Amino acid sequence: MKKLIGITLLVLFAVFPSFSNNLELLGNITPFLQLSLSENEINLFDFDGSGFDELQTASGSVTVTERSNRFAGYTVTVASAGAWNLVSEHYDSEAPDPAFLLGYTFTYAGAAPQDYNSSSIEITDSNSRTQGTGIEKDFAVSVDIPVGAPEGVYSDTLTFTIAQK
Repeated sequence: MKKLIGITLLVLFAVFPSFSNNLELLGNITPFLQLSLSENEINLFDFDGSGFDELQTASGSVTVTERSNRFAGYTVTVASAGAWNLVSEHYDSEAPDPAFLLGYTFTYAGAAPQDYNSSSIEITDSNSRTQGTGIEKDFAVSVDIPVGAPEGVYSDTLTFTIAQK
């Protein structure tokens, strides 16, 4: 009887061989970089030209959110179309008059750049990724308006860029 059961099992395994396959589970998260601003415009001042007889300082700020999942890190730069000046709508580049330019300064996350000589300034140099919803940083601008500044709308366009390392 034992012989018969052994032969039956041998026949069953010979007739029904076993097979195995592997299943590999994969996932991919692509690198991303994101930069957002809480506002797209800061209205720094709206003065009546006769309303002040001494230097006036105007300021404003926005919140910048940096997000990256890159382990190598990222950089953030800001570039100024007006060379770090609010430029009057009446400014003539062929006959430049500095009275139509209002230089301004800024801080980013509380720190001021050391050099405004470049049209683009690096404001973040991170060697790691951000957590979750990112890192919020304050971008604050301050401008002095001299007595007798020419009338007009003064503006500058800033471009914020986040780039992978």
